[in-house]
Amino acid sequence: MIALQVSGAIKSFDEQLLFNNLDFQLKQGEKVGLIGRNGSGKTSLLRVIQGNLSLDSGQVFLGKGIKLGYLSQMPIAEEKTLIAYCMEAFEEIFLLEEEITTLQFALEKEPHNSELLHTYGEKLDLFEEKNGYAANSKVKGILRGLGFEEEDFSRKMRSLSGGEERRLYLARLLATDVDVLLL
Repeated sequence: MIALQVSGAIKSFDEQLLFNNLDFQLKQGEKVGLIGRNGSGKTSLLRVIQGNLSLDSGQVFLGKGIKLGYLSQMPIAEEKTLIAYCMEAFEEIFLLEEEITTLQFALEKEPHNSELLHTYGEKLDLFEEKNGYAANSKVKGILRGLGFEEEDFSRKMRSLSGGEERRLYLARLLATDVDVLLL
């Protein structure tokens, strides 16, 4: 299945042509490296793929249901801890968890309310489908895999070196289960 396809892409800035009639496709599971000298259009191509920069001509297609992730080159100073920053990748799961908790309190007051029971069951099913119970251990596993220790998890982002910061951004991106990862 095609995850990403670029067809007839043309992009220039002023008089400088970055790419002309660029065609390629990326199938699911493939890994591709993009190399070139400074100013040759690598970052511009990534921005085009993300939809943050328009082409002069041509098209970019993402496969149906394909999630795109991009590791920005811009540092972001944060007051958050490493674990809190990465857990933001699971915002949808946490919102769902809050809904479930609210429904649990409502069910304590009205245990025989069939509508509440039905909604509660649906939310629990969705939470399990999204692997909500494993979010915390998944993030910790990714952080460990990228060289962070347990004691690092509570560090503030602002205390990280440049290399540690890049690894943290990658950890959060990996936690989101993207299909196409642009680094």
